[in-house]
Amino acid sequence: MLSLQVVRDFVYEHFPKVTTSKGGSHFHARCILCGDSKKSPHKKRFHLDWNNGEPGYHCFNCDRSGSFMQLYAQIKCMTIEEAKKEIYSYDPEQIKRELTKIDRKVKKENHTVNMDNIVEDCIGPDDPVEGYVEPKYQKALIDFIEKRKLPHEIAGLILVAVRGRYKGRAIIPVYKEGHIIYFQGRALVDIEPKYLNPIVEKENVVHNEENFDENLYIIVTEGLIDAFMIGNQGTSCLGASLSEGFYKKIEKLSDRGIIIVLDNDETGIEKLSKLLEENFTNTAKFFIMPHKYKEIKDLNQLVTDCGIENVYDFVVENSYDKFTTKIKLGMG
Repeated sequence: MLSLQVVRDFVYEHFPKVTTSKGGSHFHARCILCGDSKKSPHKKRFHLDWNNGEPGYHCFNCDRSGSFMQLYAQIKCMTIEEAKKEIYSYDPEQIKRELTKIDRKVKKENHTVNMDNIVEDCIGPDDPVEGYVEPKYQKALIDFIEKRKLPHEIAGLILVAVRGRYKGRAIIPVYKEGHIIYFQGRALVDIEPKYLNPIVEKENVVHNEENFDENLYIIVTEGLIDAFMIGNQGTSCLGASLSEGFYKKIEKLSDRGIIIVLDNDETGIEKLSKLLEENFTNTAKFFIMPHKYKEIKDLNQLVTDCGIENVYDFVVENSYDKFTTKIKLGMG
């Protein structure tokens, strides 16, 4: 008997515009076998019923029907026997237990962890592809890179996972001494959560640690994509907030100083307000988005929507010490 989670994961991963009924056990979607209605992009004529572990599907547009196993094999370009082997080796609860053990073990580590093995589950934007899934994921990756206008030297490092825990996610890596020591897993298809990242001690993970010029500012952003926009002087706190341990570590790597850049939204302003009250940030400068760009959320959007080319200089020119920042933001 197939678990509902296996069926649900498969449908949400491969079919667009999915909705459910019958308590989440009956799925309705656009049919990827025939493309569904050409006249109406909103019609969903594909239906799959879990049926208490005996799922079957039917498309009312192309009239194809069959078992879930047949559908699985067809979409993944494999035989029925290969499909059975792959499906029945997937135990969601066991995987969850194993991942919990791994995460707990990694969390206790107080040093960088080699994560090079993630590459085995991935392809890059220029890699040869096969089957149905790999071209789909590769296109999503290329679209992501182009939409974000990622620098060429960075775009070549970003991968997409085509199997494993991070399947369907862009793998955005952080390197040290030629090894991946951390990565962000960002959803490229309709899966939740949007981000799925390894659990490590992030104070030990410093993007660009080996590239910083000590005579220039180190600019700390909330996310890796924004850090990429800055170049070799950009790094990211990789978490919900900037910790004192991370700040102290990168402070030693620059003779010029540290600039903190948070998102230009309500949450970002709240985080900025808290950091302005922390003693460990007394030596920092803080970036304030110019009023001309008040609708722009972050550094990546500055590049994609406003055409800012030298992001490092732009940030430096619009950054201020703690006292001036408070005055400009009306905090005292």
